Amino acid sequence: MARIRSIKPEFWQDEGVARLSRDARLLYIALWSEADDEGRFRAVPAYLKGRVFPYDDDLAMADFVAIVDELVTTAKVLLYTNDGERFGLVTSFAKHQKIDHKAKSRIPSPDDPGSTPFASPREPSRNPREGFRKSRELLRRSREPKRDHRE
Repeated sequence: MARIRSIKPEFWQDEGVARLSRDARLLYIALWSEADDEGRFRAVPAYLKGRVFPYDDDLAMADFVAIVDELVTTAKVLLYTNDGERFGLVTSFAKHQKIDHKAKSRIPSPDDPGSTPFASPREPSRNPREGFRKSRELLRRSREPKRDHRE
């Protein structure tokens, strides 16, 4: 279920966001609306494409998946499966959204014992441990404090 979300003015000056393609920035913002109050969402590519780009007939599924890949490789989104279903997490959701009355998520957490992160929306990794390692590494790096290169 889509929700009303806000875009903070500093979003547009964020250098990590600026490095994303225009379509990836739009999808990233759209995922905030698709995500529940804990930043989790259904990550079935056909479902998401239909929700986010319903009238964009010129956007092929392969191109949409490449946009999702861009968000995954930049650690903006973590993809995972739980009980055979695909889910995603906007990794810095709390940074971008302030939720006053947070509703409990109906979507399992990526930290749940039955959850297995994977590295691409195309399909879960054939080697789940490798997908888990890559996803966790990207998530860890996204949470590290940014260093000032001028020092």
